[in-house]
Amino acid sequence: MSNYRRDGSPAKCPKCGSGDLSEQVKAVDGGQASEVLVVCVACSTEVGFYAYGAWDPNFYGDMHE
Repeated sequence: MSNYRRDGSPAKCPKCGSGDLSEQVKAVDGGQASEVLVVCVACSTEVGFYAYGAWDPNFYGDMHE
């Protein structure tokens, strides 16, 4: 199983392999979450970011290069 789903959303942590992920809403527009950060509960690694309808495809790579 890949660390990420086809839509770009994280399925598990690329660092530790845990599937226990937590979503943190960072912005709300019109009552809907417009920005969401996904963090691994096991190791606190930021593994994904959703903004305005799409997952950032390079988020983990950009953050950990």
